[in-house]
Amino acid sequence: NVLYLPARAKGIANGAQVGAVEPVRVVPAAEAPQGRGGYVVVDIEVSDDVRLPDTTIAELRQNTVLGDIHIALTTPPDGFDSLLPRGGTITLEHTKPPVQLEDTMAAMAVFVQGGAVGQLQ
Repeated sequence: NVLYLPARAKGIANGAQVGAVEPVRVVPAAEAPQGRGGYVVVDIEVSDDVRLPDTTIAELRQNTVLGDIHIALTTPPDGFDSLLPRGGTITLEHTKPPVQLEDTMAAMAVFVQGGAVGQLQ
């Protein structure tokens, strides 16, 4: 869900900005492979001096409640044997859905109202 992804959003790998999002492309269901619905493609222009492993995980992330959404690129500590080529693709299998703010707020409400806060004291 890239609905709230701002233009030129940051691409951040392990805490450091490594690039910026290029325009997002929508692939309608009619043009998608058989059996797959429509989807979006997000291109990130990554700095020339940055190399990412082909096991990199991409996800939408927001560091604070009111902060901008960015693309977080998480690399495994031992996965640098095989690198993504320049212009390479992080496949759908290596993406994670964003954490929904509504889900987080609901979990916090249960935690607070359920007496868990009182149990901590």
